[in-house]
Amino acid sequence: MLRCFFRSLFVCVILLAFLGCVYADFKEEQSMIDNKKNKNMTAEAAKDMDWFGQRVQDAMLVEQLKNIKLIILDVDGALTDGQIYLSSQGEDGRFFSIQDGYIFQFLHKADIKLTIMSGKSHNSALIRAKKLGIDESLVLTGVTDKVAGTKELLNELGIKKEQTLMWGDDHLDMQLKEANVVGLLAMPANAPFYFQAFADVLVPRNGGEQHAFRLLADLLLYVKGVHPCQSLIEQTLQK
Repeated sequence: MLRCFFRSLFVCVILLAFLGCVYADFKEEQSMIDNKKNKNMTAEAAKDMDWFGQRVQDAMLVEQLKNIKLIILDVDGALTDGQIYLSSQGEDGRFFSIQDGYIFQFLHKADIKLTIMSGKSHNSALIRAKKLGIDESLVLTGVTDKVAGTKELLNELGIKKEQTLMWGDDHLDMQLKEANVVGLLAMPANAPFYFQAFADVLVPRNGGEQHAFRLLADLLLYVKGVHPCQSLIEQTLQK
């Protein structure tokens, strides 16, 4: 009896050792595949690609994004690095992302309406909007009640809430989600944690500092099938 027990124990040990070797080989092969896939990418780019690929696999989100016809844009912290530069004369300017700006021409071509809605009143939003091709009538600054402002805007444009995406990073933007006046709320990584938890899309980059809107716009254009680099994105995701 004892001999049989030890024999069985020996067989189990050999089997476990074999399985351990198989698992180790699998992990090593997977690591080689991952390294090969990402060998020409920075860690940040690989992270973006993984995030992008996961969102593309989210069937419900993809359908919601395909339906978007209007993007409402917050400014500070969402299109900028969240800082205001002051001089002795007052506000002296904001930094915007060139990479974010480049993608706007393709959003226009896709017939996606864009409006700036900021809680602050500042000329830099008007100047930036003009460069981005956004009509001055759709640049709304000093808006302290974005819920009421959004309802009025949707009524004027004849666009449904399900067709509307809000891009912002703070309380006034979160209120649109709470009031259920937009279909999707998208936020950058610099949004406070207690807002991030309720965002429909959380982009893993910080506002204008890390070109967060560009990644969101890339995703939107891609799922609509109209991204200028559609085939390149497909090839990269399939590697």
